[in-house]
Amino acid sequence: LQGSTHQISVSSPQSGGAGTRYVYTSWSDGGAQSHTYTVPGADQVVTANFKTQYQLTVNSAHGSPTGAGWYDAGSSAPFGVTTPSAGSAGTRFVLTGWTGTGPGSYTGSSASSSVTMNGPITEEASWKTQYQLTVNSAHGSPTGAGWYDAGSSAPFGVTTPAFGGAGTRYVFTGWTGTGTGSYTGPDASRTVTMNNPITEVAAWKTQYY
Repeated sequence: LQGSTHQISVSSPQSGGAGTRYVYTSWSDGGAQSHTYTVPGADQVVTANFKTQYQLTVNSAHGSPTGAGWYDAGSSAPFGVTTPSAGSAGTRFVLTGWTGTGPGSYTGSSASSSVTMNGPITEEASWKTQYQLTVNSAHGSPTGAGWYDAGSSAPFGVTTPAFGGAGTRYVFTGWTGTGTGSYTGPDASRTVTMNNPITEVAAWKTQYY
């Protein structure tokens, strides 16, 4: 009936299939998403308008991934991870790259990037594990301390003898290693395989002239 009032509303968002949804933007009569409509003196069509949004999925086992969510069609969506990402003591994870699926997805090695959302996109991060080699020595300019890829070979050593004050020097006597695959023995330089964190501690004796 002309002049009668009715409640008009529409639900939002509405699913459009996997990774796609439609979000209410306006009614053609200028009313709110839920509003009272008064019937005018002639036939009228009232249309709900929607915008399309696509989902960006960011999968990563490490590195506090950012950027996942819903974005307007055609908009730019930034995403990324922090790398390296700390694990337990002496262990860290380093990003090796992204594998993207979906129109305009990113495949590459940058820690952060952006994609244009012309459809649902998934970005999957890949990582490698690194372990720390700690080389402790009071003398002799120790070398080799640092981070190494899991399974890689890590050389380390010291110079010996090391000289102190006048008439004093220090002679290397051996390493004490901790961690699976570490070295304990008398060689001044050695190599270990990094399948876990390893610490090597040098021992010295003092000599006088």
